[in-house]
Amino acid sequence: MANPFKLLVLPGDGIGPEVVAVGLSVFERLCQLEGIDTEIQHDLLHGAAWEKYGSFCRDETVTTAHQSDAVLIGAVGGPQWDDIVIEGAVEQCLRAGVLTADLGGSASTEQVHEKILSELH
Repeated sequence: MANPFKLLVLPGDGIGPEVVAVGLSVFERLCQLEGIDTEIQHDLLHGAAWEKYGSFCRDETVTTAHQSDAVLIGAVGGPQWDDIVIEGAVEQCLRAGVLTADLGGSASTEQVHEKILSELH
């Protein structure tokens, strides 16, 4: 049996969680149809992470993302976090940006489907 396809889900803020929930349901259905075993982890990014952890992007989140085959990231941001100034905020924002760039930025559904199939079959 092949290793499970590891997905990290970061719903984000605002409408992000709603959009990510739909994307996740499509991912799960696709994997079900293709017989692909998955391991799905959830974490927080930006405002949701700030509210729970006091950090916009934790080191643990970056580590988990790099250990995953893919990351599903929702929209982030909101006016309630615009004026937060903390030591290391620039580094946290850069970490989130580098995380996205390191993982290939955004991809179309077709690209994701092809990547999943090519790596697992």
